[in-house]
Amino acid sequence: MKMIVFGAPDHEEKLARQLCKAAGVYTATAIKDGKPCHPGNAYQTSEFEFDQVVPTGTLLEVVAFECSIPAEHSCDHHRPSDFGYSMGPNAFWEASSLGQLAKLLGYPTPSDVDTLLNLKPGTAALTAANDHSPAQAYQGHCPGITREQFSDFRNNLLSSQSGLSADEVSGEVAGWAYV
Repeated sequence: MKMIVFGAPDHEEKLARQLCKAAGVYTATAIKDGKPCHPGNAYQTSEFEFDQVVPTGTLLEVVAFECSIPAEHSCDHHRPSDFGYSMGPNAFWEASSLGQLAKLLGYPTPSDVDTLLNLKPGTAALTAANDHSPAQAYQGHCPGITREQFSDFRNNLLSSQSGLSADEVSGEVAGWAYV
């Protein structure tokens, strides 16, 4: 049985945890100094805490998701040694940590993940593009994702995180381009 150990929380990690829950996979959280890791120390972790009770004697195949936990598999693309690191926007799904995890769990396409999790079509692909190649997605270089779709996705994501409306975020983002 697989157990996925998650690094720092972000939007991609949240969707990956939903995937694990739907697939019936155990999860854990990487910790540093007794606390859940954050983006600044996710690659300095060597310990984790289980997110649910795992029966004694259960053999677990450990998978590290954007952290440095010793594991049989790693789903990552942020460091030069990671599988997805050198992959460009044409392979954003395969390169992304979410795409790697989905394939490992038997859901090889973004639409498989959307269907399993009952998400709006395109959500998994947009999430992966957002994490792996956002600049290229804004330019329309991620297959199957238009500039407009990505911009709307990012505006809604930033809106949910900031408390601003999507229109306010859109105006702020447009302003950043001229700063």
